[in-house]
Amino acid sequence: MSKPNNDALFPNLPAHRSLDEIQLKGLQEAANPMLIATRDGKIVWANRAFKELTGHRAQDVIGQDTRLLKSGLQSNAFYTDLWATVLSGRKWRGVLVTRRRDGTVYDEEMTITPLCNGRGEITHFLAIKLDVTTSVRQNQHNLLLAQAVENSSELIEHCRSSGPDHFRQFRLPQSYRLRQ
Repeated sequence: MSKPNNDALFPNLPAHRSLDEIQLKGLQEAANPMLIATRDGKIVWANRAFKELTGHRAQDVIGQDTRLLKSGLQSNAFYTDLWATVLSGRKWRGVLVTRRRDGTVYDEEMTITPLCNGRGEITHFLAIKLDVTTSVRQNQHNLLLAQAVENSSELIEHCRSSGPDHFRQFRLPQSYRLRQ
């Protein structure tokens, strides 16, 4: 199978720039944090967005194990499943809690794609990340509200059965009272 003609595919590609250079620049400037790690988990590359999310500069993490990012909040079974999936050649997608350089944790959605050599052997993994902390926190908040509403009928019934004087102990702040 012949290699595609980049001149035909990308007529505006400057003659001095290869498609590989353009792809690398695109990955480096992408909005999503990305990293490439070896099969045994050593980081070999990270883009600019990776530093923005994690606080780790690429030059500081290259050669480090990806465990550097672990928060300790997932079980060993979680990581066993993740590694079994990607080592079998399948993509892994999920949400996990990761630790920034400053020690704070955040929720990230991550896709890990195995990268293979010409013989089909996995040599590296590409991880593409997305900070989903805000949406995870909002979902947790909504769940708590839904549980409160679900349980509110039991609370109201308990208060009714305790008599009208029982309601007087639950006084809402002025800002929550209905305006007439």
